[in-house]
Amino acid sequence: MKYWITILIDTLPTLVAESVNNETNVILIPPQHPEILTKYIIDILQHKYDHIGLNALKTIEQYFSWDVICNQTVKLYERALSEKHT
Repeated sequence: MKYWITILIDTLPTLVAESVNNETNVILIPPQHPEILTKYIIDILQHKYDHIGLNALKTIEQYFSWDVICNQTVKLYERALSEKHT
């Protein structure tokens, strides 16, 4: 099975920072550094980072699946309702 590799060129939003690990489940490239982007593109084409796609899928399932999002939303509403009644 083939997986896509995610490359982020920017700073990470705080919301996802805890679930993202450079060269584990994503490739992080600082803005304004085309030489770093070029290096990673060449490495990706040479299959040096094939593991990242699988790890990225696992991260998405663990942190961003609809089940996780629904549970987080329910907890948020429950907390908001409990604070309203106190």
